[in-house]
Amino acid sequence: MTRPASETTTEYTARRILIETSTAYRDLQARLDEAVAPLDDADVAELEAGRTTWAGFLRGLTWTVPSGFVRLWRHEHGALLRHSGSTIETTSYLLADPAVTARALRQDGGALLYLPVRLEMQSRPEGSALLVEQPGSALGSFDRNKLTQAGAELDRRLGDLIESLELPRPDTLRR
Repeated sequence: MTRPASETTTEYTARRILIETSTAYRDLQARLDEAVAPLDDADVAELEAGRTTWAGFLRGLTWTVPSGFVRLWRHEHGALLRHSGSTIETTSYLLADPAVTARALRQDGGALLYLPVRLEMQSRPEGSALLVEQPGSALGSFDRNKLTQAGAELDRRLGDLIESLELPRPDTLRR
């Protein structure tokens, strides 16, 4: 039995940013892990128990995560892929800015398909590489001003984060 449904297809142009650097993989990984702390389960528990408000939760984050991003997830694919014969070290991250994510959800739940921001780090023979899809390119596809603004804010914060890793800010993430 097929249930009633409707379908909408949206085509948009995505921007994937690749930054290659002579910085050693483990050094760059350590810098990123220091710059983007994991979301603290204790903070979330305080929020869920009603011992803090959403505004209080966000205020607390501004003290502990200067980039605006928290790490929701980190996975080292390299450990698994070594069994396939690969010698590349690779780590995937999901980074979120809870305030921007909440604003985006109020505009269109579909925006959460592109939030959190996915970031991939890979080893290279002469250093490492950072790959990320520009958040603004995806959020702009919704053709809603507030989502376009949220994308621009995430682009700026992502550029700030990359600079905090002592890498050059990509042209597409200019302020």
